[in-house]
This record gives sequence, C-alpha cells and structure tokens, in this order.
Amino acid sequence: MMVNFSLSNAFSFMEAQNMSMLAVSSSKDDINLANVVSVRDERILKSALIFGANASGKSNLMKTISLMKDIVLHSVQAIESGITKNVVPFLLDEAGPTKPSEMEMTFIADGIKYRYGLSLFQGKIKEEWLYYTPKTRETILFERDGQLIEINKAAFSESNLFIKDGVIQKTREDVPFVSVVAGFNGEHSKRVVNWFSNVVFISGSNEGMFTGITMKLINESEDFKAWL
Repeated sequence: MMVNFSLSNAFSFMEAQNMSMLAVSSSKDDINLANVVSVRDERILKSALIFGANASGKSNLMKTISLMKDIVLHSVQAIESGITKNVVPFLLDEAGPTKPSEMEMTFIADGIKYRYGLSLFQGKIKEEWLYYTPKTRETILFERDGQLIEINKAAFSESNLFIKDGVIQKTREDVPFVSVVAGFNGEHSKRVVNWFSNVVFISGSNEGMFTGITMKLINESEDFKAWL
C-alpha cells in the first residue's frame, strides 16, 4: 500500500513535491470511510484523485512514478543502459540540468513500512537508499553513493554477495542495487521489487477505457457523485 511519493527536479517539477496517501482528520459527513484503512496506526487512503488545470503537472507526476517502477523492474534485464536516461531534469531553470533528479516512494508491504529512493544524474544512479520500519523506529537497510555503499549488516545481510570493501559488485551504474539483490531472493529487496511489480498506477490521459465507466457511475450512482 502506497503511503507517500515525492520527487524533485524531474520534468516540470523543480522543487520537491509530495503526493501523500495519509488521510487527514475530518468530521465531515461525506467522507467515504470505505476508502480509508488503518495500517500500523496510520490511516491511509485506498485511492486518491489528482486533478488540476492543463499543464499543471498531473501527467508528469504519473510519468515519474511509472518511470520509477520501470527502473526498479526492468533495468537489470536491459542489455544497454537507457531507462534511467528517460528521467529528464527541470529544463526551465539553468540549475536543473546540473542537479540530480530525485524520487522516493514510501509504502507498506507484508505489514512492513519501507522508504525507497533514487537520485539520478545524466542516466546514472547517483544515490539509492532503502529504509524500513519493523516496529516503531525507522532503520537503514542500505545507502548507496555511486558505486560505494553502506549497509545494515544485521538486517540486510542478503546483499553480502554483491559488496566487497564497501564497493558494489556486479551492478551497473544505471541499475538499482535493490533490483540486483532481489534477483537472488533477498528478503527485503524482493519485497520491494514485488511491491512495484504488483502496484498499478492509472493515468486518465491514456486510459480511455475508464472514461465510459466513470461517466456511467456519475449518471447512475448518487453515492459515487457524492464521493466525488
């Protein structure tokens, strides 16, 4: 279950932006409680609607989320580097191309909260990090800086085969470390990759089949109109 997504210096976004799925406290009668679930003492929305004016960034937000999913799932199989190059920095500021693009996803998988992020620069992974919250306190699993890495030796021993003297082995500069370790059934890394594999992000700009269903519900369901 998605908790939060953040990005900066990507496409039409220069400053950091967040998409939070945490439900706010509200006493309104029209709140759809069926769309809120309690997980690990947090109230999380099952679904959310993004709306706004044309050219306000809706499509680019979804594009960045989809690209993060593609990078995690498909970079290992790509014979030539290229997927990470699809992330374009903010070009309307001269500082944009000189800085990395960042994206971070916080989610809950198998009852465990994870925070996973990537920092990309010129098609290479500049930084990569993975934290988890097994109980109440967030704990580092690994932090990558280029091809150097720091790991939690107790909690992330699944990565030992791919690290020598603090340097990542058998991993290209454009491939997420978490994806490589997941290929060898690492407990945490596989859970992260499986979450990205199973999650579905729907963009109204290219999913025409949902237009008819939405209009039908608007015309026929008072509950749906009230929810909107």
